[in-house]
Amino acid sequence: MKKVLFSILAVAAVVACNKNDVTPSQPAGEPGAIKFGVSGLVATKAVSESDANTVQASGFNVAGIVDETTVYFNELASFDAVNSNYATATQYYYPTGKTLDFYAVHPVNRTIAVAADGAVTVAYEQTNTEDLIVAKREDVAASAGDVALTYDHVLSQLVFTVKGADTKADYLLKSINVTAPNGGTYKFADGQWTRGEDAVEAYWATDLEVSTSEPTAVEESMTFLPGAVVIEATWETYVNSKLIASYTKATAAGAIELEMGKKNTINLTLPNADAQGITFTVTVNPWGAVSQDVTLN
Repeated sequence: MKKVLFSILAVAAVVACNKNDVTPSQPAGEPGAIKFGVSGLVATKAVSESDANTVQASGFNVAGIVDETTVYFNELASFDAVNSNYATATQYYYPTGKTLDFYAVHPVNRTIAVAADGAVTVAYEQTNTEDLIVAKREDVAASAGDVALTYDHVLSQLVFTVKGADTKADYLLKSINVTAPNGGTYKFADGQWTRGEDAVEAYWATDLEVSTSEPTAVEESMTFLPGAVVIEATWETYVNSKLIASYTKATAAGAIELEMGKKNTINLTLPNADAQGITFTVTVNPWGAVSQDVTLN
């Protein structure tokens, strides 16, 4: 999977300090304070390919887990422009003699859930245009070094190009629908999804003239859960501005698998199999023969 670095988050872990021995008001620079610093800001690349740094704008949710099962904290980390780092509203410190597992997710409307057995997950509902990125770093001990968290895309981005197969015809794309899960649950432990029920999502619903010489890019982009999807397209073909045929065709179930963390391009070729050229064959029947007997008066 191609890893896209949105921002390098560094946890300042200097000298271990027991949380019970300090107060939350202790200055952030004191030994043992857990802070998320920025060593480099890289613009996020969401579905829209925007240069806006959405991580810096809204922060991220981060959970610290002790001994794999105990939730130490699970809060929003926001950007502090004065100190150029991220911090939770409450200041936390490394517990003495313990290691921490860190799990982070962006955007902030997605919350991190920790089960009693320590399983860490994020629930997602299909929104079509929202990205979802996650990061984890396990068994982090207090030290003088920094701990970097690298974010990965865990959805699949989907784009289309469309081309007509019949050079004698003009093509008009009417719509594209995608049947995909309406959401699911991402598991940090194995990086896999539990998929929800399938639903039909309208991907494209505007008339688009399609070339027969070069692929036409469908100016749209959506995100879906990784795995199998079904694609259905509706289009019309014309010759000399006359409507020849209307089509609605779909791919076979399981024919298309979207890869996680990748921009999946589907190149559709639209046939015109029902078009029958109008031709004429001419046969002239011979003169028939008939005779009548007539007497002139």
